[in-house]
Amino acid sequence: MTEGSDPKQRSKTGKAYSIFWFLLALFTYRGCAVSALEREELRDSWQLAEATVVSNRVGYGGLDDDRYYLHAVFAVGEGAEAKTSDEQVASGSLPYVERQAAGDYAPGTRHEVFVNPANPGQLMFPEDVGRQYWVGVGGAALFAVFGLSVLFARSRRPDSDPGQSPARP
Repeated sequence: MTEGSDPKQRSKTGKAYSIFWFLLALFTYRGCAVSALEREELRDSWQLAEATVVSNRVGYGGLDDDRYYLHAVFAVGEGAEAKTSDEQVASGSLPYVERQAAGDYAPGTRHEVFVNPANPGQLMFPEDVGRQYWVGVGGAALFAVFGLSVLFARSRRPDSDPGQSPARP
């Protein structure tokens, strides 16, 4: 009998793979869920405010970072009490960032943002709050499906030697 053809050994290996992928799925989900809960807590303690884009510029990350950035300066509040904040959007696509600069983040456009009362220069967009939770759920689902497929494939492998063809009736 060659290595890997023992059903008990194959069963142990399949279980080990399944446990590995299950734990990877669990840690992915928990990591993103905890991060999302922290952002949810921030959203509850920060104030919702209207912000206006004052200016924007498109930049390149450089040698270590090959993404393009849209830096937008926001004024939060009205008149002389307006506070400014620098927010950025990152993407690997220059046309996408340029479209954002000319459209959604063009000077004069208004956005709802959450503002940190302790540091008014710190902003968070409402759509950023729940995104990480769903990324975690998606990642966990992928890892779980992959782990189950490995377990299923290992359990369905024939008991014959890999070098021998199965006997035909």
